[in-house]
Amino acid sequence: PLPLRDELVLLVGSAPWIRRQFRTKGVDLLLDVAATLPLRLVFLWRGFLCSELKRRVARRGLTSRVEIINEAADVNQVLAGVHATVVLAETENLVKAYPHSLMESLAAGKPVLLSARIPMADYVVEAQCGEVVAQFTPESLKLAIRRLMDQYGACQTKALARGHADFALAPMLAAYGEVYKEALGASGRKTP
Repeated sequence: PLPLRDELVLLVGSAPWIRRQFRTKGVDLLLDVAATLPLRLVFLWRGFLCSELKRRVARRGLTSRVEIINEAADVNQVLAGVHATVVLAETENLVKAYPHSLMESLAAGKPVLLSARIPMADYVVEAQCGEVVAQFTPESLKLAIRRLMDQYGACQTKALARGHADFALAPMLAAYGEVYKEALGASGRKTP
């Protein structure tokens, strides 16, 4: 595990497809907050609007605190260099109910930070494996980041335990296998 010292390193797990999503997916919000807190941000980008992201980063004077990975990357290697993964969304239909980047983060034992509007927020609260941003505001995001930093050890421990059990590949495949066996059993077919 990556120890938390003076700054929190966040993997940003959802990139905009169109310009207005810099606001609605919380990229602008994260950049604004990063200017006021000890944060480093790592963006996994998809090629779209990369020059726009670079302009927004430079305009805020954050070039030395933001890394943009705009090529195919081994997500596990990237996760090894961060403390947590963040996905923000102004509305619940903007990202998947359980974003892949957050599930991968938990499977790797990394806590998550996400908007309350994302359905996975209920799981995070119950599992205590990260922090939920209650409102889509700088103040609420700062509060959630501070809580994550203050409780990082406990969140990381929960993320390691629950994330591996709930989101690692082997347990998920085993669970799907059980569902498959039950479905075959209910249909009267023999299970393999």
